[in-house]
Formats: sequence, structure tokens, C-alpha cells
Amino acid sequence: MHQEVSIIIDFNSLERSASGLITGKICLSFLERSFPEENWFDSVVVVLGWWLQAAINMLENPSESQKLRFMEGPFWAAISSTKNSDYWEMSCIDGRKGVHTDLTVAVDPKAFTERLLDASEKMLKECHNRKWNDGDVDLLKEVNIRIREKIRVWS
Repeated sequence: MHQEVSIIIDFNSLERSASGLITGKICLSFLERSFPEENWFDSVVVVLGWWLQAAINMLENPSESQKLRFMEGPFWAAISSTKNSDYWEMSCIDGRKGVHTDLTVAVDPKAFTERLLDASEKMLKECHNRKWNDGDVDLLKEVNIRIREKIRVWS
């Protein structure tokens, strides 16, 4: 059975540093659990770009696992295809405890990828509204376009 995974971004928490880095609260949310934790503060634009690229890599080469990394702290969610490829296995790793798996769930690749795309599009819209544009935002735009092309066949 698949577990619903959401990407939670608190748009009210977004800040832009003097160097241009866009940070805010972001986490993965599973029914009653957040990873790494609720209100995790990180580099939202960079993280979303990395996660979209990992999803593209999974769609292009499902036999290789990928990591959805957070920029702050030793946390990531490892995703891999299962033998029947109907779902991805997602394991949330807390690197502070060695390589300790906090949670492992089965996720629907289509639903997760669409939620990830939705979160990145909302983030891009927020950046546009705030007139925040830099290399990280441009990179997020690029991978957003690339993943949209990959999932077009699902429509």
C-alpha cells in the first residue's frame, strides 16, 4: 500500500540572505510524521532543485537509487524502485545516528512527482512575486521544465 508523501513549505518563513540564498521551512510529511522535522529550516530553492533532479534520474534510470538531500544537516530520503516498479521505496535517513533509517514507506512515483512539481511551481511563483531571481532560481526553473516534459505522458 502506498503512503502519501507531501512536500510542506511555509512560504511565510521565506527569507533571502545578503548573498541571495533563499531559506525557509521545508520538510517531507507523512500522515502524522514530518522529516527531518516539522519547521525544518533549509535552502528551499536549492533543495527543491536537487529533489526534482533526483526524480528525473529515477524516471530515466529506475534501477539506480537516488537521494533527496537536505542542505542543512545530515538528512536525506533515499528512493529506489521496487522489483515490480509500481512504487518507489522511500527511506528517511538521519545521518546523526550513523546511517539510521527513521522511516521507510512505499510511495506512488506519479503522485510524489506531481506533488514535488506542484511545490516547486509554487516556490517559483513566490520567487517571481518577490522579484527574487538568481542562479538557484534559474536552475529550479530548468529542472521544473525538464520534469514536466518527463511526466507529460502521465496526462
